[in-house]
Amino acid sequence: MRWQFIFVFVISLVLYSCENDLTNIGANIQPAGDAITTGIHSFGVSSEIFDVEFIYSKPDSLLLGTFFDDTYGTLHADILTQLQPPVGDVDKVSYPATAIADSAKLLMVYYSWFGDDYSPLEVNVFKMDQGKTFKETELYPSNLRVEDYCSKSILLGAKVFSPKDYAGGSLNPYLIQVDLDTNLVFGQNKFQSELKATYTVGNEVVFHNKFNGLYITSKFGTASLLNVRNLYMRYYYHYTYIRKTVDGLNDSTVTVSHYQDYPANKEVRTINRVELPQKAAKLEQFNSDPIKNVVAAPANIYTRVTLPLKAVKDSLNKGVNGKKMLINRAIFRVDATDVQDTTLAVPLVSSILMLNEDSVDVYFKTRKLPTTYNSVLGNISYEYDSDNNLQYFYKFDMSKVLTHELAKNPTTPELKFRLIPVSIRYDGSKNIIEIKQQNLMRAVKICSGTHPTKPMKLQMVYSGF
Repeated sequence: MRWQFIFVFVISLVLYSCENDLTNIGANIQPAGDAITTGIHSFGVSSEIFDVEFIYSKPDSLLLGTFFDDTYGTLHADILTQLQPPVGDVDKVSYPATAIADSAKLLMVYYSWFGDDYSPLEVNVFKMDQGKTFKETELYPSNLRVEDYCSKSILLGAKVFSPKDYAGGSLNPYLIQVDLDTNLVFGQNKFQSELKATYTVGNEVVFHNKFNGLYITSKFGTASLLNVRNLYMRYYYHYTYIRKTVDGLNDSTVTVSHYQDYPANKEVRTINRVELPQKAAKLEQFNSDPIKNVVAAPANIYTRVTLPLKAVKDSLNKGVNGKKMLINRAIFRVDATDVQDTTLAVPLVSSILMLNEDSVDVYFKTRKLPTTYNSVLGNISYEYDSDNNLQYFYKFDMSKVLTHELAKNPTTPELKFRLIPVSIRYDGSKNIIEIKQQNLMRAVKICSGTHPTKPMKLQMVYSGF
């Protein structure tokens, strides 16, 4: 049996040697200078807080009210909106000859709010009476001057309520109705005449010139901020007709009550105006702590980041073993901080657009989507550290942006980007179809480029052949 063991051992040794030679045959044939070389490099960045004067207002939902937050200060939001008249064929929008105008109400629909459930809020509805109308094709800033559109001298209606006074919930909306003065809506003794007016596609401007729109604001309350989803004016009227009988002896008069809605829909302009009276003091406070930056919405504070493009280029040109390197992967990571101090009333920013500073204005004016060269989208992520604490962060894949900039602007020493909170709309296939500046209350404190333990970093993986 001893000789059989020796035989098996020798055969195994021969086979192992052959396999080892086959495994290394490529490396033995390839010249040393042709081997793929890889490298990893981290670059520090500089960052600073950036004051946002305004955002372009085209929101899916509207903030209304005033809310005070210890960290980010007071935010006051109100609404200026046009209303869409009934438009279509004359026979579809005309009213019965016996129609009589009754009343008008402003209806506001909301599903949620920030702040105290039962804190009183007074809403005032004014008529926009300065003769100016919004243009359909133009975007308007969130710091629009109210006095250019409304003198606040024609109060159509007011109502005091708390956000949870009425039945509603996550599936069923809350509905607030504000009675409007019918003598003031279209002008003295003109409410009835609107029953005879008809509008067709293309001549809505006739109505807008007659009725510029509504200015909706809050008079008191600093603990509630409604998230209004829809609003419209409801115009009530009634009419009569004769119900005839066969014999004609028992004919009767029938009264029918009905209404017509004038919505603030996508066919008209609705502006969410935002005021931050304590912004200057908050900016000074945030700037006093340079190891942290802030991203807050709406129209509040962003963060500017400067990437060292020249240092990246020098690192690539220097290479390894005399080889010029190419970017394989470039990840810019931003860590959130002080998350435990964030109140439920101001949720964390969920999506941040890292946008080239030179592109900011035209980007949102023209409703662009992220490209491969001037913008990168980052969504909030989380992980657990060694102590099992939850850590939030944002990641941005900068490889295409850097490759494009190095090819297009090889002598540019640095790149400036803004970190902008955004809202995203997807289609049924989860493709991005729209990105807008965030108009709801969202905020996050982030580690700056000088943070002692988790500074912003650009981590790059490169290779050369």
